[in-house]
Order: sequence, then structure tokens, then C-alpha cells
Amino acid sequence: MKDNTPSGPQMAAILLAGGAFALCGYLAANHRERIAPFLPALISLMVVSGIAFLAAVYAFYLRPQYGSRSLPALFLFLAGHMLMVLVLWRLGALGG
Repeated sequence: MKDNTPSGPQMAAILLAGGAFALCGYLAANHRERIAPFLPALISLMVVSGIAFLAAVYAFYLRPQYGSRSLPALFLFLAGHMLMVLVLWRLGALGG
């Protein structure tokens, strides 16, 4: 693994997309009644920002560090996060 880290603007793109995803998720979960007419647009924005976040992580962080092994690293990253959500859900920490 190389020691390539994202530059400032690249890290800002990653954080902006991730922050937009988190904000949209928060608004959709906690203010659903107040923003009901805009909920489909908010969910669409959440999906787009999630895809932008994953693309930015892949392009600016994983690909420079892992090279040809970056796509499997991205899938491993996603699988690990899905496993964490599954464990939290089964424990009841997510309200399910």
C-alpha cells in the first residue's frame, strides 16, 4: 500500500458529499412530517450524494493507494459497513 493521501480539495469533495448524505438522511428520518412534499426530492438528493461520496472515495483515496486492487477494496469497504449496520440493527440500536 502506498502512502498517497487525498489533497485538500479532494478531501473537501469527500467530506461535502458525505455530509450532504448524512444531512439528507437526518432530515428524512427526523423531519418527515414537515417536509413531506419534498421527501422524494430529498431521497433523490441523498442517493446522488451517496453515489458521489463513493465515487470520490474510490477516485481520490482507494485508487491511488491500492491501484489495481482498488475495486475489491471498495467492495470490502462497503461490505464492512453493511456488516456493521446489520449488527447494530440486530442489537436493536437502530430502532428496528
